Amino acid sequence: MGHVCLILQCVVEKGVGYCMRDCSEFPCKIYEERFFPYSEGYLQMYKARNK
Repeated sequence: MGHVCLILQCVVEKGVGYCMRDCSEFPCKIYEERFFPYSEGYLQMYKARNK
């Protein structure tokens, strides 16, 4: 479609299978700036729960 998927690009570069499970940086800047597929509320809850 002519657009780069930033999430897919990051996953391929890092060799991550699933961001939430496999990446220590989740939720990262990509998710925090776009809120897709997770809402802002969900990301805040996730951060609070995993401190």
